[in-house]
Amino acid sequence: MPALSAVLYRVVDDKGVPAHIIGILDAAYAFSRMLHGSRSSSGGTTDAFYRAFVPEIGTPLHAGQVELVKRCVRADRGEEERVGACVFPGLVKVSRGVPGPRGQPAEDVQTVVRRAQIICQCALNVAPQMQSPPY
Repeated sequence: MPALSAVLYRVVDDKGVPAHIIGILDAAYAFSRMLHGSRSSSGGTTDAFYRAFVPEIGTPLHAGQVELVKRCVRADRGEEERVGACVFPGLVKVSRGVPGPRGQPAEDVQTVVRRAQIICQCALNVAPQMQSPPY
């Protein structure tokens, strides 16, 4: 908290804290409340925890895992687009699955609770990395 206060003190002008900083803090607070306010859907009989995830830069967009912050022209045309930058991480609920009928160990079940907010490569005007030919 002292470090956050020091950063905010540096960006405050005579009009107060800038609106974009307030927006970031509000989003972080809402994310925190969602994380701590969630209850296990299993009634407490199964362990569950949450973890954040950040999509890897350059991987294809997956609609169930990411949300575009800025419109993507290539995705609108039905073309494949790739992750250019992650603005806010996603949230995954990890819970233990049901053991198999023959006593097989239960596999973890991952459910996307909140999609990661990203900007695609075309919106950033980033050209795909060209590999240099081997010599």
